[in-house]
Amino acid sequence: MAESTPNNDERFFKLRCPHCRHDFQEKIGRMKTGGELRCPGPGCGVTLRYEVSQFLRAMGQERRGLYDFSGDFLTPDAPPKLRH
Repeated sequence: MAESTPNNDERFFKLRCPHCRHDFQEKIGRMKTGGELRCPGPGCGVTLRYEVSQFLRAMGQERRGLYDFSGDFLTPDAPPKLRH
């Protein structure tokens, strides 16, 4: 299990939005406390949900050099529909 040190929590974790494929980073401390975040990709902004336990597992994989940062533990909500 990942250590919860201030230095570790301030480190950034690589992610990729499964909706728009935008690569971005989020602080580990932020990922440990939430179960959702928003994609910062241009024109996306979709809410991405995840289980903290899945994130911690991905963090362990990253530590062993086995993590594919595609963010396969992130689940996008349906994007908002545009009004016509």
